[in-house]
Amino acid sequence: MPDEALKEPGALADTKGMKRGLAALMALTFVTGACSGNKSESSGEPAGTSSRPAIETVAADGELGSPILDGEDKGHYVPLKSATSYEALKAGAATATNQNGVLLAISNGDTGPFIVAMEDDAAKYLRVNKGWTVAELGRDPSWRPTASAGLPHVAVGSGWVVALRAAPADPDGDAREGVSGNVVIEAYDTRGKTYYTTTAIDLSHSLFTNSLTVVDDHHFSFLFADGPTDSDRIPYIVRRTVDLTTFRFMDEAIDIGSTNRMVNASAFDDGYLVDLQRPKSERTGVFVRLAPGASDPTMQLTMKETSAPNTVDGFRVEGATTPLSLVGISGVKTMLPSDFTSAAVAGAVNNLVYLRYIGSPAKAISADGLALVDVAKGTVTTAFDLSGTNRDATGPSADAKWANGSSRVLLLGVPTL
Repeated sequence: MPDEALKEPGALADTKGMKRGLAALMALTFVTGACSGNKSESSGEPAGTSSRPAIETVAADGELGSPILDGEDKGHYVPLKSATSYEALKAGAATATNQNGVLLAISNGDTGPFIVAMEDDAAKYLRVNKGWTVAELGRDPSWRPTASAGLPHVAVGSGWVVALRAAPADPDGDAREGVSGNVVIEAYDTRGKTYYTTTAIDLSHSLFTNSLTVVDDHHFSFLFADGPTDSDRIPYIVRRTVDLTTFRFMDEAIDIGSTNRMVNASAFDDGYLVDLQRPKSERTGVFVRLAPGASDPTMQLTMKETSAPNTVDGFRVEGATTPLSLVGISGVKTMLPSDFTSAAVAGAVNNLVYLRYIGSPAKAISADGLALVDVAKGTVTTAFDLSGTNRDATGPSADAKWANGSSRVLLLGVPTL
């Protein structure tokens, strides 16, 4: 990471001792700021930019800020603060581009927004249907769909977008997909237009990168193992929950049973899809939930030895019929428009179900569509005009390859409250 992008002129230019001293001072500043931020923490609202510590440097010896354990399974982060993405700073000139990405909030009425990423030069061709609004949250090369696709993202409340960025795996290694020991948390404050970046775990641990989960309007969590997942011993599994108002975190141990080794986990519905290694076999796609232990604070896995569920918060889309139908918890079906060629449940809040679908034809801007289903009313509203009937013949949408190109609408998060 280029030093000039992370420090003020002349800062951190001397010895390692000065680096350590400054890092310690910044850590002290952060703790002091966190302790004085009780009002924002109790109200559940993210602290404003003015109340945040001005952390604009890196930890000792030039490393990215790391988690600091304070005892009793609690700790805090001292993140790097910057106006641009960590990836943009890290890569420097290696990813120089004249293209930018734009982060958008797509809303309908009083409901929370979809959070999407697009190429900024494509966003102006986005055709939004009546009743929907678009608000720009930020611009950065990291929001280009080609740079964000495949990264675990969640929208936390209405003010944060959190991503887990894992370093590329060793091509000669045997690392599992979805498991990494070198992961960076990037939390983007959409109100203050500021990025907070830090190391997610100690390098001796293994983080399940697809376990990123929203807890409430200012907390998120992820799962990690306290060692290599394929080691001879069975590692402990830990759920770490981070508070975005203070960057403090709490760890909870998970009891996976003495005969199991969890080697992967992905957040799904109100639990996780996990891969379990046993002494003589391996089970993939087992659905588990976390529940408090009966006699101690350890979290325990509640397993369903059935095929993996295909629901999100109790809703699913039946994909074989045309038109498609959304099936709710009670089994009642809501018919979806006939121009939906496929759909997936992206999230559900109360009686509102958020869908990501592919429409046909999709010529107006992108093959990706967003829809909101009110289960109580049986109504379906789509955010974008994908018909192509009113497309701008002089714009990018006139290109027959447009829908399959890099200018897709990339869904990063849906409301959680």
